[in-house]
Amino acid sequence: MLAGGHPHDRWVVDTAADGSLVPRGNPARCADITQIMLSRIITFLKSDSMFNETMRVWFSAVCSLSFYGMCRINEVL
Repeated sequence: MLAGGHPHDRWVVDTAADGSLVPRGNPARCADITQIMLSRIITFLKSDSMFNETMRVWFSAVCSLSFYGMCRINEVL
């Protein structure tokens, strides 16, 4: 079983013992953005001087809530 759920509703690419990449799961049910990508976006927003503090907080909140919503919808579908 993959971390975070059942293998039939998650999409990951594992590395086999010989080093080859092995796709697992159902790509039709995968999230459009991963948690790692979300954390990179938030880290970029914190380090970029073009965004003011209000925009950083707002964008981080919207990204996080959107990611949470996608995960919940993915479980229902």
